[in-house]
Amino acid sequence: AGLAAAAGGAAAAVRLRMGAATAPQHADDAETLMRNANLAFDEARRLSGSGFVFYGPQLAATMTTRRATADGIDILAALNERRIVPARQAIVDAVTRQPAFHEALLRLRLPDGGEAGAARLVPAAEKAGLIEAVDHRMLELIAARMMGEPGLRIALNISPRTLASRAWLGNLAAQLGACPGVAERLIIEITETAAVEDPGATRASLDAMKALGVFIAIDDFGAGHTSFRHLRHFPIDLLKIDGAFVQNLARSSDDRFFVRTLVDLAQHLGIATVAEWVEDEDTARLLTQWGVDYLQGEHIAPVTAWPEPAGLAVERARERARSA
Repeated sequence: AGLAAAAGGAAAAVRLRMGAATAPQHADDAETLMRNANLAFDEARRLSGSGFVFYGPQLAATMTTRRATADGIDILAALNERRIVPARQAIVDAVTRQPAFHEALLRLRLPDGGEAGAARLVPAAEKAGLIEAVDHRMLELIAARMMGEPGLRIALNISPRTLASRAWLGNLAAQLGACPGVAERLIIEITETAAVEDPGATRASLDAMKALGVFIAIDDFGAGHTSFRHLRHFPIDLLKIDGAFVQNLARSSDDRFFVRTLVDLAQHLGIATVAEWVEDEDTARLLTQWGVDYLQGEHIAPVTAWPEPAGLAVERARERARSA
């Protein structure tokens, strides 16, 4: 039954739905507590009338199962069945055109034999609340591959949610400890938006990662609102210029001015630059003239599969055989 309220002389029916979680029973930090309360509220919204839903273990299991599938992708099944795999794309020295490092790109092997990329998988994982698990899995996979290819440098994207997670730094430290020689060849990429959401927390996280020996890059730079002050105080090794500006250089004087300004800014700060989405040779030459350090794009180097090292592939086959 709804509550009756008088509004301009007419009665209006009001439904009240509430969700709640309590600390420390359901969480010991504000972020998790709010997430659990929101889960309870999401369930309350499914009620036909007014109602109150209190977070609890049964609700957590129900919501996890329901939210695990998004955009037709069962994220939990993909994780459990090891169908999330990395591909890679070379990023080359702008002058020599020789590969300087690679970016690890997220791929999902679908049950029907097809493949989905990050554009489909990341939103689905975020909607399912499992993007942190996906990022942790990607770290595990590329660390194992880097151990099999000494000298290979890899850049790995992590989501804003992962960057803010308490578990990320501990897992990163554990992976690097188990894989000697990987830290100094690993570049962690964060988005510009994530960098400015909470500058203080971002600086603390970046400092902690730098202390582990990894390099830090800001991805899609120019798309957000990083101020000069923030950029100057973040321990950044690499700026990746948003490809939305790079791909239009031949047609847009505004984009040419903007990209050149970003390159000049990075040079002033002593930060190396990568231009993304380089799609033709004229653009590549222009960027090189301006002093961009590295180029990335299909014109420069296509995305390629990244097979497992032989020993790891054999172990995976044994695991599948044991579980069959």
